[in-house]
Amino acid sequence: MYQSYISDDGVMFIRHYGAYEGAETATAAFSTLESAPGVGQLKGICVDVRESTHATLDDSDRAIGLLFLRKLESYSQDFSLISKVAIINPEAVDVNNTLVERNRRVKAAIFGFAMFKKVFSEPDALGILGLPVDYRIEFSAERDE
Repeated sequence: MYQSYISDDGVMFIRHYGAYEGAETATAAFSTLESAPGVGQLKGICVDVRESTHATLDDSDRAIGLLFLRKLESYSQDFSLISKVAIINPEAVDVNNTLVERNRRVKAAIFGFAMFKKVFSEPDALGILGLPVDYRIEFSAERDE
């Protein structure tokens, strides 16, 4: 499950919670871009997986990585210009190990979770994105269950 949006500052925020299924970050990114036609070049992407309780290896191969980059280009996004950060929960060992294995399967200069700087806190992520530490990330209070 996930929530996502693009802020007025040009940063896409994606929060995963519950089970992380398939190519969920890619799905979130594309649905968010589809709902924001005409959005300019993104400055950053922040993926928060701290509330993920389970992750799978589904849809974690090199073809997905290449497809992700091509699809981003179709939305006029240059991935090399986007700051990328992931907030992880250091205590979620099983989830983190699965995400590492997902990355190993995609491992290429194409795209992968390894391209994201990994941090343990929101203020650290905001700093990487060039946002003030008191910046408010505004996800909807309602979640799909």
